[in-house]
Amino acid sequence: MATKIVTNNFILYGLNRYRNFIHLPTDEDEEKYYIHLNNEEDIKDFCVGMLHENPCPDSAMFCVFNNGLMLAVLKEDDDGEHGKYACIAARDMHFFSILDVDRRLCCYGLMCEISPGCWKIMD
Repeated sequence: MATKIVTNNFILYGLNRYRNFIHLPTDEDEEKYYIHLNNEEDIKDFCVGMLHENPCPDSAMFCVFNNGLMLAVLKEDDDGEHGKYACIAARDMHFFSILDVDRRLCCYGLMCEISPGCWKIMD
């Protein structure tokens, strides 16, 4: 019996993949789900949009840049049209898992920069 080995970036950063609130369709052509974001401001805007659509008040988006920067966008308050969100950056690989424990997050999403400006949502 062959063992199926799955590489999962959630584990790499100390996160639980079962808390992922973003689920993409299973498709052989996964490249069509890549997101092209030009700069850090676009990435933050994208993350805020994803969090605003998610009804959970204890959620976050985690982003891993090619250059080693790690960005967390956390939902602080979702009242009103836009809500309030905090952006925290670090270069510590354990940064996301520390935030997960400190904030007692219910769910989160993870996206990684595949090449400059090209992002993939991890599922």
